[in-house]
Amino acid sequence: IVMDDPVNSLDHFITSRLVERLVCLNNQIFIFSHHLLLKSTLMNLPGLHECGVNQHASCHKTTRHLFLYKVWDYGRDHKGVVYEEKQDNVPNNLSDVKKLLDKQPFQNQDSISAGALLRHIIELLIDKKVFNGQIPIEFHGRKNNIPWDQLKGINTDVTLVDKLKNLFSRLSGGSLHVGIEQAENPIDYAELESIYNELKGFV
Repeated sequence: IVMDDPVNSLDHFITSRLVERLVCLNNQIFIFSHHLLLKSTLMNLPGLHECGVNQHASCHKTTRHLFLYKVWDYGRDHKGVVYEEKQDNVPNNLSDVKKLLDKQPFQNQDSISAGALLRHIIELLIDKKVFNGQIPIEFHGRKNNIPWDQLKGINTDVTLVDKLKNLFSRLSGGSLHVGIEQAENPIDYAELESIYNELKGFV
């Protein structure tokens, strides 16, 4: 069964009932949606457990498998690419940056890709360190314009928030922001390597 945004305009009660009925079916079900309520309902349903592709073969849980995927929405090279959500974490993204930094020769496009990944790593660190993995709806999907002062009210570690803000600004401020200007004036290798090493210290 393939469903495209099946809960659009539905309230939380009907969404929950729909999901419960779908789980009772024996079919494999694909759902395409941008609805956060649907995702939350699926992840908290007793009859499901989130599983990863690499974990599936060794998974011994008796409830049904739930595989979550996202579409990259940042950077020119990654935008539109489907990936497994469980793989989108700080260590994996740091590893991808390291592969780019190790490329010889290190080219303009590598700088742009590394910058996009480093910005995304900072967003993931905010999710992990500030929100503890629980992102309020008002902040979800708005990280391109991060409300830094509000983050300080959520997390008592003001130094952490300021540090992430400064690194994010170095990656996206002034002439180095995402877009044409960054393509024409990419961040140099030494700056990217310095930011990469600083972000490694947060893991």
